[in-house]
Amino acid sequence: MATQLGSIKRVRKFPGFVVDGFNYQTPDVCAYFLTHYHADHTCGLHAGFKGPAKIYCTEITAALITNVMGVKPQFVVPVPMHTEIVINTAGRETAFVTFLDANHCPGSATIYFRKPSGDGVKGGGDDKQSVFAEGETNSQSQVTALHTGDFRAARCVREDKHLHELIKKNGPVGELYLDTTYCDPRWRFPDQREVLATIGTIAKNELKREPNTLFLVGSYSIGKERAVRAVATAVRSAVNNANSKVLVSWQRARTLKLTGWWDDDVFVTEGDEFETTRDGEKEPRNEPADASASADADADADASASASASVSASSGKHPEPPFRVRVSAMGGGGAHKDMLELLQTLKDPKTKRPYFAAVVSFRPTGWCYSKRLERHASLGAGVENTVENEADLFDLKGTRAAERYAPWVENDGTTRVYQVPYSEHSSFPELVSFVERIKPSKITPTVNAGSETQKRKILKHFAHLTCSVTDTGRLEHYFGQGGTGCSGGGGKRKAQQSLDDAKGDAIRVKTEKGFEQIEEEKGNLQIDETTYPGVCPETIDALRGILTPSEFKEQLQLLKEAEVRKTIQETKEEQDPAQTPFPLGCVVVVKGGG
Repeated sequence: MATQLGSIKRVRKFPGFVVDGFNYQTPDVCAYFLTHYHADHTCGLHAGFKGPAKIYCTEITAALITNVMGVKPQFVVPVPMHTEIVINTAGRETAFVTFLDANHCPGSATIYFRKPSGDGVKGGGDDKQSVFAEGETNSQSQVTALHTGDFRAARCVREDKHLHELIKKNGPVGELYLDTTYCDPRWRFPDQREVLATIGTIAKNELKREPNTLFLVGSYSIGKERAVRAVATAVRSAVNNANSKVLVSWQRARTLKLTGWWDDDVFVTEGDEFETTRDGEKEPRNEPADASASADADADADASASASASVSASSGKHPEPPFRVRVSAMGGGGAHKDMLELLQTLKDPKTKRPYFAAVVSFRPTGWCYSKRLERHASLGAGVENTVENEADLFDLKGTRAAERYAPWVENDGTTRVYQVPYSEHSSFPELVSFVERIKPSKITPTVNAGSETQKRKILKHFAHLTCSVTDTGRLEHYFGQGGTGCSGGGGKRKAQQSLDDAKGDAIRVKTEKGFEQIEEEKGNLQIDETTYPGVCPETIDALRGILTPSEFKEQLQLLKEAEVRKTIQETKEEQDPAQTPFPLGCVVVVKGGG
């Protein structure tokens, strides 16, 4: 679930820009951005929303929040994918915003922000002139940020040509707001395509075991559509019957239609999204308190849909069902109890015989991944040269992996639950690959990042991948060679460079005096440079507007501790020169600065 903190919802260096944070409705907000239509990203958004600013989102998400949630269209600005739009910040700066595919759920997007930094001008006052020729792009003159919302950083996202064109034109991403849902090395679930192949294979195997099987696929109000289609495709290919369709609620049917996923040949609705009033007029149905609906309501809907089922009561066979796959709610308890109830209530209204002899439920979520599934990697070993393309490779690996999944079985084998690691969030290896590919200057985690300890735990995984030298919010920037290069990739430090060689841009602490006088006022750290001879004023000016007050305090505290240790070490060196350490000027400890 996305962390609900203002420091994460507001886009730093773009005053008044708020992403997925509708609980923040202060007068300075000039634009809301919605990455996708999931509940943890629409907190604070409701039918009565009136601003203080408009909402920018993709066309699909705009259709969902206006038609399903009831937000007034005049407060929503649909933005086509890959189209750059112009929006002014609260500081009246011109910013450019582009929505890119997030590979999460229908309509989901990552959002790319940029604005001129003012570095591409020279002179002062009204005499400012561009130092670049017309049409020339200076990446150093752009302030950029990328907010991933929720995303699955598969190859199609990592290699998105639109994203890389923006990076090539405007320089490295300044700050990456990263979906860190699965940011832990233990989350190494397979590629989506592999898991989809596994799901399809399991479905076919279950039909061989029991031909009269009903399949349930867990889903949210939006999302998991690919998993549903994988089961539907497998069942249709195995049964080859026109009634091998997917039953969805009218609410789910509405979202499928709004997102462009609806297919008359695949889906069938269990009810009408409109109901008749006493006056004979049609009006939208009120959503039931229980989105999963009751078994009795399901039975009624199934009975009305089964008029075409023609099976003799004396045939001894199960009647032909009007559907074979059903979308169900994710999570919840009593899975086997509910499944058994479905077996008992889903009957042909004429013969009173049950449609199904077994129920198989798929719960597609990355959280079910375990180390035993790491054997998937060995299943695909040696097959790379036996297939023609990557899609066939994932299909083969997924098919072979199906045998590794054991269902949770109850009710004498008539109800079976499979947990499969199908996720629409990035796995840990995908997160690392994405960061390595775009090399941002700074990373801000957006999930499981409610405290500084949580943030540090996440950021340690990417410290060697970010372009820290280009991030003025980190001390490495002030110790780089010419301000170029990335940590882990270039810009090697001179081994004997000292603090005095940092050309006046490094923080230098000569005494411990004055640190306790630091105070916070109106969100900024106020320092009287004249009383702090050990702190370089130019560096203070550079960092004050970039680090948060708590981060700034933390940096100064670390420097104070380093200076104390240096003093102790110098005393030891005077007594024993053999104890001379690696030069302190070459070592910088960064904590909490990104």
